[in-house]
Amino acid sequence: MILNTAFLFWDSARFARSDTLLTFFMTLSTATIILGAEGKRGSGACMVGAFAAATRGMMTKGPVGSVLPVLTGFLYLTLRKMGRVKAHTHQPFTTVRNEG
Repeated sequence: MILNTAFLFWDSARFARSDTLLTFFMTLSTATIILGAEGKRGSGACMVGAFAAATRGMMTKGPVGSVLPVLTGFLYLTLRKMGRVKAHTHQPFTTVRNEG
């Protein structure tokens, strides 16, 4: 209750918003790392795009823009190699047949 009435608490809470450019570049980098890891053709181009997006993320907010996507991709690739994460098999435009 006392914390809610403190002006500095609300003033500091205002700055806890996420940066949209940082979020965009981190999401783009992480997605292209995963696409590059799972695809056979164009995987080199995906990895170049991933690190370019990570670089842009680093330019917006510092090292967090490149460290988090790279660590996430490393963790994904490590767990996938260990067999704890299955390869991406999502097919968005397929129909589901009722076999019953």
